[in-house]
Amino acid sequence: MDSTMSVSKGCFAFKRKKKNQGPSSARFSGQLWYKAYRKSLASCEELLSILENQIFDEVFGGLIDYINACTSVKIHYEIPAATLLTGVNMPDHSSLFATLSKKIVCDCSPHVATLWSRDCSSLKASVERMCSQFMLVPSSEEADDPSCDDEEDGGPDSQDKKKIQRWNCNLKYLVSWYSNFQVHTSPKKKKKGNKAAPKSGGDAKPLIVILPDFESFSPRVLQEFILLLKGYQPKLPFVLVLGVATAVSAVHRSLPYHVSSSLRMKVFHSQPSLAYLNEVLEKVLFLPNRPFHLGGKTFKLLMDVFLFHDFSVMGFIQGYKYCMSQHFFDKDWTALSCLPEELPTAAKQLTKSDIESIRKLPSVRKHIESLSSRADQIAWLKDDNYVKEETVKLLEELHKYIAEFFASLKCLNLMTADLPGAPLEKHLRSVYVLASTCDIVKSQELKDSMKLLSLLSSDELEIKLNAMLCILNEAVENGAERLKDVTNKIDGFLPRFKTLWLPSSPSKSLRSPCKRPAKGVKSPLQSPSKILTNINSRSQFREKLKEMKDVSSYLSPFEKLRNEVLACLLENLFTAFLAPPQTKPLHELLFFDDIPAVKSYIVGSQRQAMLRGLKDPHFYLDCACCKLSDLGDILPSLPDVSIVYKLHLESGKLINMFDWMQSFLTITNPSTSFEEQTEVDPKLQARFTRAVAELQFLGFIKSSNRKTDHVTRLTWC
Repeated sequence: MDSTMSVSKGCFAFKRKKKNQGPSSARFSGQLWYKAYRKSLASCEELLSILENQIFDEVFGGLIDYINACTSVKIHYEIPAATLLTGVNMPDHSSLFATLSKKIVCDCSPHVATLWSRDCSSLKASVERMCSQFMLVPSSEEADDPSCDDEEDGGPDSQDKKKIQRWNCNLKYLVSWYSNFQVHTSPKKKKKGNKAAPKSGGDAKPLIVILPDFESFSPRVLQEFILLLKGYQPKLPFVLVLGVATAVSAVHRSLPYHVSSSLRMKVFHSQPSLAYLNEVLEKVLFLPNRPFHLGGKTFKLLMDVFLFHDFSVMGFIQGYKYCMSQHFFDKDWTALSCLPEELPTAAKQLTKSDIESIRKLPSVRKHIESLSSRADQIAWLKDDNYVKEETVKLLEELHKYIAEFFASLKCLNLMTADLPGAPLEKHLRSVYVLASTCDIVKSQELKDSMKLLSLLSSDELEIKLNAMLCILNEAVENGAERLKDVTNKIDGFLPRFKTLWLPSSPSKSLRSPCKRPAKGVKSPLQSPSKILTNINSRSQFREKLKEMKDVSSYLSPFEKLRNEVLACLLENLFTAFLAPPQTKPLHELLFFDDIPAVKSYIVGSQRQAMLRGLKDPHFYLDCACCKLSDLGDILPSLPDVSIVYKLHLESGKLINMFDWMQSFLTITNPSTSFEEQTEVDPKLQARFTRAVAELQFLGFIKSSNRKTDHVTRLTWC
């Protein structure tokens, strides 16, 4: 605070300093990898925000309309209640209802109170929590003015906020506050309207009460709370929003008839988390123009965490962002993970060490060994400029491959998603895992799918080909030019479906054999019992079966066309464009598939992570001062809790606090290690006390009842 000179004593007010915007990134801001990382992350977050707004508009649109309709139609003996079925996805509930609260403030009413069960153990606590949120809300003018946060707290509204005490957080005080709020705000809104309208106005904003975790509330508290709100409904227009994770029956189980009859309920359904994740994958992560992609193994790890652990879409997105940070971190050559038009500029900024790192990539070494020209191999190993030029060319080809890969993948999923038994699963994510980890064309799943596709009807196959044609045309427009040939072939098949059932000339048979019947077999339509007559041994029977196998059945024109279409798709589309990414050079630049680098961070064991952090802080802090040559070493630069933990491992069941502190001081202050420190530095003593408290909080020690100056050790390794 600045110094102030005055002839008399007084109190002077100063404006608050602006809060820090978070940790500074100046350390990495000038590095190539950080610029590429920030650009990739920004584009990803922009797409995610657009998709999130679209999904939330679909989910919350009907709910917002219902709240607005309840404002115009007032029934004093009922409380409007919107029941939002969210599913069992508990980790994302807080973000879901936070977004809902913001949307209600923007579109319906500025008076929104969110009550969580952990804060509402009693009726009094619930009412105080609700009233405090309502009465501390800024006015509409303040909410629209971003400069209000920087102004000093001296206005009339701020004076009202200061006067609101805990004992004023009741419904009686809320009634007077709400009436005053309506009187102050209604004239400003009616200047452009009818001047003859009353001051109180008919557009009173409702009081929205959101209960995100309805099932977690005490039924008794809920019943008393709702009946209390019903009594004040003529004076305060309450609207309830109930977040139900299971089913509507949970509301009726918690509320008896005399309480539920006070609610005018309407049920709304939110989108399942799995459907939300599919939208994120198809519209954000699986876009071919993205400069960063997850490999099959890493993607499967994140999917397993989502499906078998928490069903949290936000957790999946955070895991994706963490994989992105690990892909770029401290590798300047990852600046080439950019859009194709930015590759020449990024390649010029690479240093000699970056070029050497590119040469050491496994896919590049394999590519160099596969070159037939000895001169090209030498140029790859010695000429940096040549490496830059070839890297740009290979990455441009890799971007084209990615566009073709995802288009072919969508076509394959379109063809096989509704097959009986779904050999290739029903979702694009499952097909992506299989195609990016192995050669899907040689997999048994695709072979089984092709057998089932050979049984499709004419209408089904024609519908699938039309949908596939839309996908391929879009990919061709986005730069996948090599898909144009197979697109033309599929386009040529479609008119032939319309001429299949036209009547042909009498001279031509509707059914024609593909091959002539084998000698010795009169006709494939002949009865098998007649064909297998005069057979006296097993060898004759075996030979006759081989002859019958060689005879191909008679195929209709549609069967011939269907076989031709499937053969074309398998050879010209799936085999040509669904090679796994690991077969392409420089795939490490655009695909991240390093599971060991991220698995312990994404799905780590809490106890194991805690012990690992205490024994080896360098593993998580990644700083030179904590690097240990042996895990048993104790350095003064280690965190205090780590030093205290390692010292407690040397003790028995009971630990003397004084001896423990002396050992701690010996390590942290080695200058006085040969003398018993009777007068301890208060700062060091405070550090020791805090470290012991943290260790007790983690569950490694507890206070002893036998000796007051000892603690009991609880864990043994």
